[in-house]
Amino acid sequence: MYINLLKKVFKLDSKNRSVVSKPFFLILINLISNIFTPLFIIFKIKPNIITLCNFFVAGFALFFIFYVDAYSLSYAFVFYIIYLILDSCDGGVARYLKIKTFFGKFMDSTFDIIFFVFFNLGISFVFFSMYNDKYIFLMGIISSIFISFNTFIFDKFSALVRWSNLENNKNFPPYIKKNKNYNFFLNIFDDIYYFGLMTFFYVSIFQKNELILLKIILYVVFSIKIFSSLLNLLGHFYFAGKYLNISKK
Repeated sequence: MYINLLKKVFKLDSKNRSVVSKPFFLILINLISNIFTPLFIIFKIKPNIITLCNFFVAGFALFFIFYVDAYSLSYAFVFYIIYLILDSCDGGVARYLKIKTFFGKFMDSTFDIIFFVFFNLGISFVFFSMYNDKYIFLMGIISSIFISFNTFIFDKFSALVRWSNLENNKNFPPYIKKNKNYNFFLNIFDDIYYFGLMTFFYVSIFQKNELILLKIILYVVFSIKIFSSLLNLLGHFYFAGKYLNISKK
């Protein structure tokens, strides 16, 4: 039974495994999550329950990232990976059972933005607590703000384009990430960010004395998030000028 479900889950998820649709790092996470998705289906665990459980996983990850002791970073890293896997599993279960809902999407995206903002902030807090580097801490705060702002712009743009389409009988795409070239470009930055985080955890856990290397990694990670967020903002303004520069009733 498990093998048959696994094949179906992989087949349903195949269209999501593209470097155009999402960063390569998340494609890898998606492939791992497909191994666990059939188990949730077998035990009849609904997507919203998985999302709710993931909220508690996020709580453990944030606790350990802010706790800051010799072992907490290892635990934070483990719970971070578990969160990413479960975050993909709920979508896989929803696709298989054909019970995708807007409420589920709202709950999932809300938990994501809370978790990723505070986890990113927690990383800068860890470095500040260990090495008292206020510049890294400041960059961490700025990049965390941009992470939340990214979601705000994404959702605001989408809602306004849908509204404008309805009022003006237009058919403009509400998501500029549907533009393959644009999305592929942003995915490269996201991959640098994700793999940079993985490198940070590896060095922090196994090579704790590499202060300069850790500092360089965090400067790259936070800088790339700020830069990509600014590009995303400019991209949305550009397409907003094309799609929304029409009358509002």
